[in-house]
Amino acid sequence: MLSVNSSVPIVFCEGLKDSLDPVFIHQIIPPGQVEIRPVGGKLSMRAFIEGYLTDYNQSQNYIGFRDRDFDVEPPSSPKLIRLEGQKPIFMTYRASIESYLIDASLLHQYWAYHAANSPVWKYGNPPSVIRIETIIENAAEQLADYQAIRWALAKLKPGQRWPEIRTTWMKGGSGHLPTSLAYDNCLLKANNLVDKFFT
Repeated sequence: MLSVNSSVPIVFCEGLKDSLDPVFIHQIIPPGQVEIRPVGGKLSMRAFIEGYLTDYNQSQNYIGFRDRDFDVEPPSSPKLIRLEGQKPIFMTYRASIESYLIDASLLHQYWAYHAANSPVWKYGNPPSVIRIETIIENAAEQLADYQAIRWALAKLKPGQRWPEIRTTWMKGGSGHLPTSLAYDNCLLKANNLVDKFFT
């Protein structure tokens, strides 16, 4: 998914020091090969990079790596997406880095390992890979209308310099799905967000 060579000593990523993004990247880049610097939120990535690099006496090659979320539509084949502009910032092919972990075989392996090795594991043995796939597919079907509405809201933003149009109505910003994922409810909430944006 992401590869660097010795000419790139720094990889900037979303998140905080102990959050999933830098931990995940540490697993796919050999230890000691690069410095991985979390920047917090993706919207402040450019500014963070500029401020961080002022401490260097000479320019440094680097890569910025962040979630795509609803910024751009994914291409037809899996690959990193270059963010517009001069800076070498790339977005994930999937919506977020967490999406790379939603794999039935990987979840089965994780579950089986902890069931066999962790004395505090309280979930028993894992369901079959087929059962996990079914659960993932059912969850995706339930989220389809909600995700479609969020894409539609993101499409309303005509350019990078325009204010951010909120694509979620989750209390506190994120972390919890809305009470109802039904299409009519999603459409009503989307209309409310658009009305608030224009007023």
